Amino acid sequence: MAQLPGHAGGVKSNGAALDAGIDSFTFDYTNDALEASVFGTQAKIFIAGPLGASGTFAGGADGNALTVGNAFASMRFYLDATHFWAVSSLITGVHDSASQGGKVTRTYDFVGTGTTTVPSF
Repeated sequence: MAQLPGHAGGVKSNGAALDAGIDSFTFDYTNDALEASVFGTQAKIFIAGPLGASGTFAGGADGNALTVGNAFASMRFYLDATHFWAVSSLITGVHDSASQGGKVTRTYDFVGTGTTTVPSF
């Protein structure tokens, strides 16, 4: 497994940094399991279903909030300067949090709406 420093990551949309305040993200790439069991068997049978992407990105709340329903034709989630996940995305949630001892943080939920580009190492 490659070891990459987290400080080289980032989130971009259509080639431009989405928000200078973004400081973290999660990217989940999944494959749905579809049940294909038939009569006469006791064991469940599953087949591979559609692939999907979803996740979150977060940073300091600076007043430039994206809104639920914002769609992006191209979002890239960089692990470093050259390795990234890419997918068209839809913002599905916006969450603010505040703590007495820290900055106000805004977190965005997204779901991929197309084919996902997987980083290669």
